[in-house]
Amino acid sequence: MVVSIERIGNSCGIVLPEEVMHEYHLREGDLLEVMSEGDSIRLTLANPFAALDMLDRREDDSRTSIEIAEDLRRSLGEERTFLG
Repeated sequence: MVVSIERIGNSCGIVLPEEVMHEYHLREGDLLEVMSEGDSIRLTLANPFAALDMLDRREDDSRTSIEIAEDLRRSLGEERTFLG
């Protein structure tokens, strides 16, 4: 599957096809971890605890840790768990 890198504001990103979103049960707002493996890039569902720490350290994020945790809980949903 080929996807293009597109400008999104001051950053760049990729748009995941709907079938990929459906197959891996992804939703808008899910946090993904990007890993470099040789000449490949791997995306995995982020560990919510590591993501919480990362988001909590962002200077432009005025939310409290509790608010961030609640956002992560809502994003992951009741049926979503981190395995790994």
